[in-house]
Amino acid sequence: MLRWLGTLLALLPVVILGTGFSEAWLSPNDNLGTPMPGAKPSPTSYPLLDALLAHASDQVKAGAATFHLLCATCHGPTGAGMAEARLAFDPQHRHCERCHAPSNPPLRRDMRITPNQTFSIGRPPPLRSAALLDRYPTASYLFAFVHGKMPRYDPGMLGSRQTVQVVAFLLALNHAMPPGSTLVGPDAALEVKGSP
Repeated sequence: MLRWLGTLLALLPVVILGTGFSEAWLSPNDNLGTPMPGAKPSPTSYPLLDALLAHASDQVKAGAATFHLLCATCHGPTGAGMAEARLAFDPQHRHCERCHAPSNPPLRRDMRITPNQTFSIGRPPPLRSAALLDRYPTASYLFAFVHGKMPRYDPGMLGSRQTVQVVAFLLALNHAMPPGSTLVGPDAALEVKGSP
């Protein structure tokens, strides 16, 4: 019983820390209490995203919600990269690669950080950038990368449908999809289809 209680108390700072970080990504209109069943994260409250999503397809909006939940922590809420993402962190934690490099020693005495409990976050690039479209010139290339390599902490966790939605959002974010359009076709031959 005491061992179980000790484990629970040891995890409490992690739960509290995690809650603080996730709340930083909520928009001012989100309820900061317990989420309602079926509630979805909101990527709104950023003027750039508000304008983009106002005329976006449901596919792009779903991709924005997934991006907000899984990708924004490293790539920033508007896709501007880690420099933007860090602004939402507590000032003490804005250089999170120190904790997430497995070869580094623990930084806090109350938490044991070992290579089995951490991962390197690398250098998350801006995704709202011409470099993204240069590196992945088609939706299918971008799909293959996101589906197989992201998120970095659990590559391949997204299903095909969610990956297509995220790719649609990234293309819309980079003005590579007209408002209201969607991605259609098999994963290896995705095409942009205009709104009906």
